[in-house]
Amino acid sequence: MAHCINGSVTWDDKYSCSLNAQCEEQNNVRQCYCKAGYHGDGKTCLQLTDCEDVYTAGFNESGIYTIKPTVGPGSPFLVYCNMADGGGWTVFQRRVNGSVDFYRNWTSYKEGFGQIVHEFWMCNDKLYYITNQDNYQIRIDLVDREGTPYFAEYDSFRINDEIDKYRLSAVGTYNGTAGVEQPLCELNK
Repeated sequence: MAHCINGSVTWDDKYSCSLNAQCEEQNNVRQCYCKAGYHGDGKTCLQLTDCEDVYTAGFNESGIYTIKPTVGPGSPFLVYCNMADGGGWTVFQRRVNGSVDFYRNWTSYKEGFGQIVHEFWMCNDKLYYITNQDNYQIRIDLVDREGTPYFAEYDSFRINDEIDKYRLSAVGTYNGTAGVEQPLCELNK
């Protein structure tokens, strides 16, 4: 039988919560549950730093997940993960039908806007936190007016912080069908 003592679940004094878990009751079961931004059984909780970690943890449905990057203020936050095309893509912009105005000021892009389930811009600070904790690729999916899909992938992608105006600092080699071979960093001047 499990019970919680001082924030830890105890089964015969051999089980304790991970430091990244909390002892609580969910669905009438009191045990250790991993905190937001972590995944595991409560005894072991692994940090989910991006959508690739979410995919690797076994979540293969596109949707909204909580991550906690290793760079940044330390608070977990929601992201939309696209699990198509190999999975683990962190979506930072989505345009669907033009219902959200993207002609915005600096603060709007810094803080993010729109609805994560529809049209949105994530938040430049969050994008900085994600892209500066590891090496990342960027994939841009486009659909023309006739409904033909195109994509562009660059094997390296990173942005700087607000002090450097969120400037692209790394863009790698192009691959895709979109015909956008000009390095994105040249568009950043």
